[in-house]
Amino acid sequence: WHRALADIDTECWKASWAAILVRDVPFGGLQVAAYAEAKQRLQEAALRLHELGSDLGSGVSELAADAVAPLPPPPVIEGLPLDLLAGVFAGAIAAALTTPLDVLVTHATTQDAPADGSR
Repeated sequence: WHRALADIDTECWKASWAAILVRDVPFGGLQVAAYAEAKQRLQEAALRLHELGSDLGSGVSELAADAVAPLPPPPVIEGLPLDLLAGVFAGAIAAALTTPLDVLVTHATTQDAPADGSR
């Protein structure tokens, strides 16, 4: 374990960590923000769908009003399904926005050093 650490070039190690930070910090920040927004919007959309259904039911004539069953309570999207949907949206948005940066960082860190030793 100590031998493996001793064999690591310090400059290479610093460049690798810089690349990781440049790539992963923006992705993580965008993903957290997008997750919170997606979770809130999914809950609001479920509530709006329920309200739309109740508005459609209010136009029924007085004679048929007794025959129409009341609408069930609004669907509650919570727990694992909500977390999964919000996570899918958040990950997709963060990946779409940070992939170009990821490609540039990967390209820069995998380039061979010039023959004269300069970068």
